[in-house]
Amino acid sequence: MWYHPDHVRSILRQLGFTPQLTDGQAAECHELRIASWTEQVDPELGKKGRAGRHPAVPG
Repeated sequence: MWYHPDHVRSILRQLGFTPQLTDGQAAECHELRIASWTEQVDPELGKKGRAGRHPAVPG
């Protein structure tokens, strides 16, 4: 049997299925690790991006 993609949503709703909604928060959120990454790694990535390319890449 073939269903048009635009009609699948209404068919699923009639069968009792509902769209899944996100919680908005990750199951594992490590605020300390995020802050550490933001302070240490993020500035280094910015420096490499401004320089044009990574020094280890032959060019």
